[in-house]
Amino acid sequence: MRLRTLVMSTLAAATFGSSLARGADTPAATTPPAGTGGSESTSQLITIETSDKALETVLQWISRRAGVNIVCNEVDQPRITLRLVNVTWQEAVQQIATKYDLVVEKASERIWNLTRPPKVRMEFQDARLGVVLEALARQANVNIVFTDIDADKKITMTLNGVPWKEALDVIVKDAGLAWIQREYNIIQVVTTDKLQKDLVTRIFPLNYTQAEDINKAVANQLGDGGKSVIDVPSNSLVVTATPPALDAIARIVQSLDSRTRQVQIEMRFMEFSNADVQRIGFDPVNLSMDIAN
Repeated sequence: MRLRTLVMSTLAAATFGSSLARGADTPAATTPPAGTGGSESTSQLITIETSDKALETVLQWISRRAGVNIVCNEVDQPRITLRLVNVTWQEAVQQIATKYDLVVEKASERIWNLTRPPKVRMEFQDARLGVVLEALARQANVNIVFTDIDADKKITMTLNGVPWKEALDVIVKDAGLAWIQREYNIIQVVTTDKLQKDLVTRIFPLNYTQAEDINKAVANQLGDGGKSVIDVPSNSLVVTATPPALDAIARIVQSLDSRTRQVQIEMRFMEFSNADVQRIGFDPVNLSMDIAN
């Protein structure tokens, strides 16, 4: 019998973790085997199973696998009990933040902060905009500066336990204004015309998604005067927009530029001929054998 075997290994839709890492002070976790492709900082799927571990310990563990610095500088930090299976490190960090009432802020490409921003409770009836902003600044313990705006504009509002940045965003947008975060914890409230003079350019390198697709997804976040350009050779998106718009675009890019889950499919094709067995008297139809002397 002549037998030929062809084995094909096809990488189709993701690769699941296979190695288990445990430690007395770290969560039990799995990561994909080495050499599966993609950059180390974004491609790994992890599994976390931890009980009553310090937040700092869990974040350090994730940081080593993500290749970025994930920190929390809050004095009162929670102890983490969590189980997540086959998630990206970004999803894991966001889930921790949501469960323990924290907020994820991207300080730079290599530093992510988990913070617990002050929440405000405010109730005003036909109050002046300037009075509302001053009350918000006192509750949030931040510096709010506003010039060349209509500070006498009347506002009616009720906010109960809202993170101060979200509250500020609602207030200024309702007044047809915008805000910019400066250094030293200073917030500047400006008109939209002035905001257009404060455009910033940021480059978003993409690992798993085509820049053209991301460009379509962020088009409605550019705002007046904003623009985006695709750099095809590096598969990057160059965006010029206001700082708040860039922050919104960064969140969209982080969510969409993720590795597609894959599974390895192995197929075996076998091809044979019965000419050889027929010469020794094997009948494949009647399943009998007649061996001639």
